[in-house]
Amino acid sequence: MSPAQTENHLFLRALRREPTPRVPVWLMRQAGRADPAYRRLRERNNLPLDELFRRPDLAAEISLLPERFGVDAIILFQDILTPLAPMGAAFRFRPGPVLEDPVREERDVERLTAFDPADALPFVGETIGRIRRALAGRLPLIGFAGAPLTLACFLIEGKSPG
Repeated sequence: MSPAQTENHLFLRALRREPTPRVPVWLMRQAGRADPAYRRLRERNNLPLDELFRRPDLAAEISLLPERFGVDAIILFQDILTPLAPMGAAFRFRPGPVLEDPVREERDVERLTAFDPADALPFVGETIGRIRRALAGRLPLIGFAGAPLTLACFLIEGKSPG
């Protein structure tokens, strides 16, 4: 997206608290179970959720599904826990995320490692690149990540609350 397009987009103007002709719309959990297009994609590819996150072609396709509804921004199809695996905290979706070895003691914290996102999570950058090329400046792309406290709570609890 060029700087001019970015500056003047309805969604971004609203974020800056500038006047807009209407409230901008984007879909959280845009790849929800209620979307027939998402369900067809899942059936066609027959892959577990965590594999969809690691496949830039599919993650980009899923991210772009809501464009057909006339949304004002696209959100990246990814999981907030993505940074945990390269830190040494593997988890599986059963169906929600479950940590294989929760942090219980100091030695559990010591086994966690720092990582270079470009090296450890190249699929995220590739997915973002694919989405940006597909959007060609039409819509902003919303990215996200788990906040440190959220990730820490998951590391300790070992699963999502609820």
